[in-house]
Amino acid sequence: MITLRIHKENSEYVVKRVSNQNADQYSVHTAESLYESLFHLGRKMHISNIHFNIPHDLKSKLISFLSIEFPAELYDYHIKIID
Repeated sequence: MITLRIHKENSEYVVKRVSNQNADQYSVHTAESLYESLFHLGRKMHISNIHFNIPHDLKSKLISFLSIEFPAELYDYHIKIID
């Protein structure tokens, strides 16, 4: 299982990927590349094994994206709002 801690800096999103197996990894994304990255991650591992810590303003966009790309798994998402 991994946790993605996402926060916004200026016009970009900073993603901290935390897992028990690897050292923390950081990446910086535009809004478009953030969703592309999540799409590819969801193809590599089961999306329900990902916990999301996100800012409130990203909640509706993220849920919309996940429900379209991974519709059968919507009930398994772990989303926590942080501010």
